[in-house]
Amino acid sequence: MENKKNIHGFKAPEDYFKTFEERLFSKMEEGNLPKEAGFKVPDEYFSGLEASIMKKVNASEKQAKVIPLFQRRVLLYVASIAACVAILLLAVKTKNNLNGDFNEIQLTVLDDYIEDGNLDLDTYEVMAMLGDDEITAINIENDFFSEENLEEYLLENIDDNTLLIE
Repeated sequence: MENKKNIHGFKAPEDYFKTFEERLFSKMEEGNLPKEAGFKVPDEYFSGLEASIMKKVNASEKQAKVIPLFQRRVLLYVASIAACVAILLLAVKTKNNLNGDFNEIQLTVLDDYIEDGNLDLDTYEVMAMLGDDEITAINIENDFFSEENLEEYLLENIDDNTLLIE
């Protein structure tokens, strides 16, 4: 592979580029360069050039028929189908939500609702809504009111300055 280097086949004579500038200037001094350009332009060619080009361009211009990539009718069909599917999914979802049990409602959501002041019920009104069986079934566990929990609550929520003032 080392023998097959990029050989292009062109060779320049020795010291060609070193003496190129000197040879060019000597040719220019000798006056061997032609005095006139090799091309001739007809008289007043450039004065009417712009008008003739514009006439050819205007003659060749035609209204090109533009074919859209997506036809408007197809786009409307696709949009209407998507809207129908979205409405159908929403209807099924709301129907399923309406049939849900009251037990599925999260207790934290109810607590937030009551704490935000959206439900103005006092203890007596709540007790009036509950039946006797439900009231007796309420079990207040001792874990909520243990001495450790009570002490922890007091340490977190009571300000020392207010205790000193009172």
